[in-house]
Amino acid sequence: GADQDPSPEVFLPYTLEVWPWMNFAVRARNAEHVVRAVASAVRGVDPAIEFRGEPSVMPSGAAGVDAQRRFLTESLAGFAAGALLLAAIGLYGVAAYGVTQRTREIGVRIALGASEGRVVALVVRDGLAFVAAGAVAGLAASAASTRLIRAMLFATTPADPATFIVVPIVLAAVAAAAIYGPARRAARTDPTIAIRAE
Repeated sequence: GADQDPSPEVFLPYTLEVWPWMNFAVRARNAEHVVRAVASAVRGVDPAIEFRGEPSVMPSGAAGVDAQRRFLTESLAGFAAGALLLAAIGLYGVAAYGVTQRTREIGVRIALGASEGRVVALVVRDGLAFVAAGAVAGLAASAASTRLIRAMLFATTPADPATFIVVPIVLAAVAAAAIYGPARRAARTDPTIAIRAE
């Protein structure tokens, strides 16, 4: 398997090290058809040679060994995508609620001359401050839990720098997209209505 180091092997030519039996592997697309062709070809070379036991057909090493691991990885990726979607919906709700709570403040800012861009930047900045705090806490928890997942990983390290950089960037992008809608709505607030709102 890909998670195990290959064991050392030594090649011994059959002419120097004769065994009473031999196994050989054939890689083919239509394996069941090829098995019959191989048996016929071997008998064509020497009719005295016979297969002891029926030839078996099995998937290639990588496909057979990694099938279960690939299924688990794809399942986890699906759950992670679902969690990211739920987080985006939650951020949208929190940002929309925050905008509603700050209707008067935003109305006053617009009445005093704040541009639409400045109002959007204000709401997005405040929303991303919560996301940044959550990202810092999440990175700290991830770094602390690396020992628990070390045995489940191969071809990578638990503290993979790319993962610790890409994940917060993706979360920040999703958060900014979720917050942008309420921010744009806040920037279009009618100041006279906002100031009168309770």
